[in-house]
Formats: sequence, C-alpha cells, structure tokens
Amino acid sequence: MPPKHDDNQTALAISRRAIAAGLGAAVLGAAGLGARGLPLSVVWLLPSTAAADMSALALIMVDDPNCSYCRKFDAEIGKGYPRSRYAAAAPLVRIRRKSPELKAYNPVIYTPTFLLVRRDQELGRITGYPGVEYFFAELDGLLAQAGVAPGIAPAVTPPQRGTART
Repeated sequence: MPPKHDDNQTALAISRRAIAAGLGAAVLGAAGLGARGLPLSVVWLLPSTAAADMSALALIMVDDPNCSYCRKFDAEIGKGYPRSRYAAAAPLVRIRRKSPELKAYNPVIYTPTFLLVRRDQELGRITGYPGVEYFFAELDGLLAQAGVAPGIAPAVTPPQRGTART
C-alpha cells in the first residue's frame, strides 16, 4: 500500500519539481541550447545536471505582469543575465507572484523579489529593483553568503547617467 500524502505535501513536491524544471531550463538557456533551434517546450523537458542536482544555486525572480519595476529589470538586466557570470553561479528562474511554487518559501509581498535558493532552502532575498548597481551589489552579498566568490563583474553594462535610452 503506497504511503498517504496530504495536499500540502503533494503541492510541495510539485513545487520542487517545477522549480527544478525551471532551473534546468535556465541552465540550458544559459548554455545556448535554446539558440540551436530547439522549441522552448523541448528545452524545458531536457534533463540537466543542475535540475537533477538541487545542490545548485538558483536565483528565483518573483514577478508580476503589471509590475513596472519587473519591466525595468527586464530592460536593464533581464536579457543579458543568462549570458553573465552571475547566471553561471545562480541561473535565473522566473515565477509568478501567485504561483503555488512559492509556498515552499517565506511570503513574497512585493515584486520583483529575488530569492537565492539552494536545495529548496532560501538563502537570502533582494526585495525590489531600484537599479543595476544596487541589484548587483546585493547579489554579490548574497552569493558571498552562499560561498560563491563576491565581486563577479556583470556581463551587462550598467546604463550611463544622463544618456538617452532607446
């Protein structure tokens, strides 16, 4: 007779698998597999060592489609993050604010919120996004606490003050 699970245990197991799948997809995307013409649905299903080994770090971005600061993050960092050395240490996994995957972590009130996690354990978080310099300074601190060398230079260039954006 199989062991009985309540709904909370089932939801937590599903959440862990979904985050592992997202981490695997982020690692594969950072490795450039998506650029080789594989459909996104295939990339999400391919196995990866990071997804199988949940000892890897992940940076979970909790976002909301109506969040102006999430859009600001996307414009300034989002597209360049997967190619950065930060992504090699902690691939970015996006989760919507109301997603059941978040039940495994402390409540998220504001978006964006970035959770640095290892094996489903939250190691730290960055709440909000005031700009490139602040984000990378905070991420350096979180990575240092997780045992990853601080001061990793970002692959994206911070916008210069007083220059027009296109």
